[in-house]
Amino acid sequence: MSTFFLIEKTDLKNIRKEIQELKQLIESNQSKATNWIGSEEVPNYLGVSRKTWQSYRDKKLIPFSQIGRKIKVKRSDLDAFIESGMIGKHGQISKF
Repeated sequence: MSTFFLIEKTDLKNIRKEIQELKQLIESNQSKATNWIGSEEVPNYLGVSRKTWQSYRDKKLIPFSQIGRKIKVKRSDLDAFIESGMIGKHGQISKF
């Protein structure tokens, strides 16, 4: 058995508009989420050891956020750190 509903044309347009807005919001949040990477991925991203990455955090050379035990870092902050020339061969700090 099928059930049918009548929807005014203007209501249908409003529903479509709201769905489109929700879709854009979801896509925006997804792209923001991918700008952050977990601490476990950072050493590979920078080409350094886990111990060196810990040293960078201890020295506050790269901004990071921590919630509980989870550490997240913005890719843009990692890229800025690399481009600043502070990271040299083998992950050693070349400027301080």
